[in-house]
Amino acid sequence: MIKDEQPRRHGRIDEVGPLADVNILQLAGSEEGWPPGYLARGYRAGAVSFRRVVERWKFTHLGRVADVGSGFGLWSPFLAEVNDEVIGFERNERGVELGGRLADLFGLANLRFEKADITALASPPAVFDGVWCCNVLHLTDRGKVLSEVNRILRVGGRLAILQYNGAGAVLRKFYDGY
Repeated sequence: MIKDEQPRRHGRIDEVGPLADVNILQLAGSEEGWPPGYLARGYRAGAVSFRRVVERWKFTHLGRVADVGSGFGLWSPFLAEVNDEVIGFERNERGVELGGRLADLFGLANLRFEKADITALASPPAVFDGVWCCNVLHLTDRGKVLSEVNRILRVGGRLAILQYNGAGAVLRKFYDGY
């Protein structure tokens, strides 16, 4: 691929219009089960910002990717458009339903969501080429989640553990209590 050439993208995210105009709260039907204002923030950062992060973490052309603790799938569509298959694992049934609606809206047949306890995933070992885990470890039993991530990620696979406060905050949270 020529360096300036755009990667082939699955789906039709760009055809939906400006992402800031996607009303996630309306798609969800209500804010029930989510922190106040969380759904309203949605995709206001825009596709370029999300794509830039996915590319910076080299999460393209990986094949099969798990989005562990995906919520409603904020990152999942951007992972799915540049990988063969993405599965969002989320404990919140409303998040799973909303993620499915977004996958349909964006035309991403390679994106699906499963209701799951991310400390005990019902997935065979070593089946994912990448695991994306964004803004969730501080809300869970980190040790159990990291054990599951290690179990489902194939040897040599790519792992991204992110938190919105930056890499330093991720490390601080990771080491707290250990």
